[in-house]
Amino acid sequence: MCRFTFLHAPREMRSKNVEALKMLLGLCQDDPNALKDTWNAILECLSRLEYLTSPTHESTNILMLGGNQSSRHSLLLSLTELAGKPMEQVYINSAKLPSDVIVEFFTALCGVSHEELQQNPPRLFSLTKLIEISHYNMLRIRMVRGFIHTIPTSIETSGRKRKKNKPQ
Repeated sequence: MCRFTFLHAPREMRSKNVEALKMLLGLCQDDPNALKDTWNAILECLSRLEYLTSPTHESTNILMLGGNQSSRHSLLLSLTELAGKPMEQVYINSAKLPSDVIVEFFTALCGVSHEELQQNPPRLFSLTKLIEISHYNMLRIRMVRGFIHTIPTSIETSGRKRKKNKPQ
């Protein structure tokens, strides 16, 4: 379903692709346990959605190219709306995920964050979400919480490598 959102090809997006994104977010709300091994693709979609709707980036210009400008504008408004509360609920509701699913969710989010940090300039969206879901999931049993807190070492390592390779 992630492919049908066309977040990877914003110029090709149509209203049916926004509907696919709405369905994906609805699935995250209604049956997150069924998404076990697909969290990486879903979180990549959410990262891309944030990127496309970010007011600090020129990505909105890409989305507005071609076609009927009024339909492109309504498409951008729909995406911006989805990037608000519906997307945020995916992260907030992580506190309701079973232990095995939250570990998969957290691992996938670490992977997406790692990819964002490799971009030029580095993006911090998923890293910020990692901090937020750590807060939302503080009440989990110690064993799960402990496992979750060992995952980010790959992100820390990538940050160090990037800093070492950065010219002074």
